[in-house]
Amino acid sequence: MGHSCSCSWGSIPTLVVSSTEMAREIFKNRDSVFSGRPSLHAANRLGYNGSTVSFAPYGEYWREMRKIMILELLSPKRVQSFQAVRLEEREKNIVKRCYKNVCKLREGFQGMPDTC
Repeated sequence: MGHSCSCSWGSIPTLVVSSTEMAREIFKNRDSVFSGRPSLHAANRLGYNGSTVSFAPYGEYWREMRKIMILELLSPKRVQSFQAVRLEEREKNIVKRCYKNVCKLREGFQGMPDTC
C-alpha cells in the first residue's frame, strides 16, 4: 500500500498514514478493520467493562447503543427538557468563578495599608 508507518504511542501500536489515497482506503474501504478501540483499564473501570457508547468496541452492540442514545437522550425534545438544569449549572459555575476572583482580590489587598 505504501506511505504508512507503524509506531508506538505509549503502549498502543499506532498506524501513521501520510497520503490521501491510503487514508481513503483505510477510512472508506477498510473501515471495519481499523475502527476498533483499544481496551483500556480506565475505560473498563469507568465504563462498566467497556460497555458504554464511549468505550464499547465497534460492532452491532455499539451501533444499537448509539442509536438509542441519539433517539432517546439527544432528541430535541429531551435536550429541551434539560434546559433548566443546564441553566442552573451554568449559573452555579458563574457564581463560583466570581467568588474565586473576589477571594483572590482580598488576598492581594491584605498586605496594603488601610488609607480610608
